[in-house]
Amino acid sequence: MRLTKLGMMANDSPRAVDLALESAAYLKDKVGAILAEDHLLSSMAARNQKVCSSIRALNPTADRVDLVLVFGGDGTILRTVQSFGSFAVPVCGINMGRTGFLSQVEPKDLLASLKRLVSGRFDVISRMKIDVRLGAEKLGSALNELLVQGTRTGKIFRCNVHIDALGDFMLEGDGMVVSTPTGSTGHSLSAGGPVVDSGLDAIIVAPLGAIRPIRPMVVGSDKEIAVLPGDDCCLAMDGRVVANARQGHEVRICRSESKAVFAVLDPGLFWTKLRQRIGG
Repeated sequence: MRLTKLGMMANDSPRAVDLALESAAYLKDKVGAILAEDHLLSSMAARNQKVCSSIRALNPTADRVDLVLVFGGDGTILRTVQSFGSFAVPVCGINMGRTGFLSQVEPKDLLASLKRLVSGRFDVISRMKIDVRLGAEKLGSALNELLVQGTRTGKIFRCNVHIDALGDFMLEGDGMVVSTPTGSTGHSLSAGGPVVDSGLDAIIVAPLGAIRPIRPMVVGSDKEIAVLPGDDCCLAMDGRVVANARQGHEVRICRSESKAVFAVLDPGLFWTKLRQRIGG
């Protein structure tokens, strides 16, 4: 697979910009075209105008690229997936964060990894996302999770949760997390939820600080989950607040038709990072 168009996105750290510039210098004669998001292109050009002279601005909603290099932590990768929306563009993360569950490359391995990517020696995998609606309005898709949390600080949040074919239960506590298998190592894990193989299609429901003994549960991805808040609440998708739901305004969560796509260099890397994080 020859890379005819390569995209680049990054966080704002100087180190991320430096690595992006290093990658562009190596790749500029090996791929058809390089495109970088505006703030990254400006930062790179300020350091080395010559390398950046042929790089143009990336518009994720219009430009179709073969691969996106993302220089940052999991948050930057989530933003990248969000930016491309329903377009299934393979993403390869260069880890500038901590554990970096979504990334494939450590900075020390950058050059060797770029050589593999250019030569097409990588796998492409897809991961499920969830769609979230507030009433009739679609709020978007999440790769990791939806967080539902009461807005009254220090007060118990109550909501009714309905899961297709499984019935209803009342949740009383701080809120809840509805996550994908990819997101099972995030807030869901902190709430006592299980680690779920990211290759599976499933939905994890994990209460936050529940005052009743409600355990996290894993349900089939064919199930739709409806949350009816008994109090006003905040809705955050992949770490970004997207809406406030009023009491009685139904929130619905289901498997998305679109998927996130990743370029994978080491299929066993996720489990290696998991062992490093939780021990074993």
